[in-house]
Formats: sequence, structure tokens, C-alpha cells
Amino acid sequence: MENLEIRYLEVRANTEDTTNREISGTAIVFNSPSEDLGGFIEEILPEACTPEFLQSQDICLLYNHESDAGVLARSKNGKGTLVTSVDANGVNFNFKARDTSLGNEVLSAVKAGDLNQCSFAFRVAEGGESWVNIGNNMYKRIISKLECIRDFSLVLYPAYGATSASYRGLEELKAEELRKLEELKEEEARKAETDN
Repeated sequence: MENLEIRYLEVRANTEDTTNREISGTAIVFNSPSEDLGGFIEEILPEACTPEFLQSQDICLLYNHESDAGVLARSKNGKGTLVTSVDANGVNFNFKARDTSLGNEVLSAVKAGDLNQCSFAFRVAEGGESWVNIGNNMYKRIISKLECIRDFSLVLYPAYGATSASYRGLEELKAEELRKLEELKEEEARKAETDN
């Protein structure tokens, strides 16, 4: 799972019907800027995760991204106990918590509101991102293509995290901007010399 990145969103369950064991959430939101992820914000475009792409993935639904705790649900090539869908707003999921110790613990925590965040682990495809300087020493990462989605996860502690892959792209953009600035300074210095 090297170079996977994780983002967090809200999860919900039906609290009115005690026999209903369904849990749903939105794992990916399109066209919506993230919070500050450490010097950059991020926006995922709809073409990054089409229904066809989603149907080609093997996505496990986990608790705190820990497969050792057990799998809550799974969608393998669009089939399984994890139901996923794509709409204009993003990628949604739904599953029924199993009558197991993990399933019961998660369902109880979601219904109580103690567990109300979900996240997804993903990798961006090569060439699937672009970076824009939006001023005030802040950058925007635009994701147009995902390579894979490894998992959706119900999590206790929402915290934005990004691997070195994100920062590598940001550092490359900053280095390019610095290189262009240096070239501009050199050109201005040459022009000043020829004018004298």
C-alpha cells in the first residue's frame, strides 16, 4: 500500500429503526476543495472516478484502515456486500453491518454518533494530477484520474493525511516556479548589461 493517500468524510446510519443495520456514507466528493492539507488544497474531478472505474476496483470497507480487525464489506469488480454508486456529487457507499462482534461494534458506534467519519485510501494515476499556485503560498492539486482505490474505512479520528506522492508533486511545482524566477532574473541581468 505504498504511496496511498487518505481523505476523510462523513458517515451515517439509520438511528430510527433498530432492526436496520445499514450504514452509508460519501467516500469521495467531486468539485469540492478540501481543507488545507499542509500547504495545498485538493479537488477531485468527476472524471477521476467514473462508474466504470469504480466497477473495476477491489474495495474493502475497513475499520480504521486495519484489515487485521476484519472486513466490514467488500466490492470486487462491482459485486459484493459493499454497494457503491457515483452521482454528480461524488462516490457513495452502503452496506449492512454483519451480526459479528466487529459489525455490532461499528453499527452501535455509528448509531450513537461516536463513529461518524469515513475515509478512502487511494493512489493517483501517473499524469492524473495538476498543480496550480493560488497565491498566499498556497497551491491547489486537481486530481483528474485515480490509479486505484484500495479501501473505504470507518474511522475514529479524522485527520487529513498525504503521502510523499502529494508533496513530491507540490515540490516539483515549487522547484519549477523557482527555476522560472531564476531564469527571469538572469534575463533581466543580461538585458541590463547590454543596455549599459
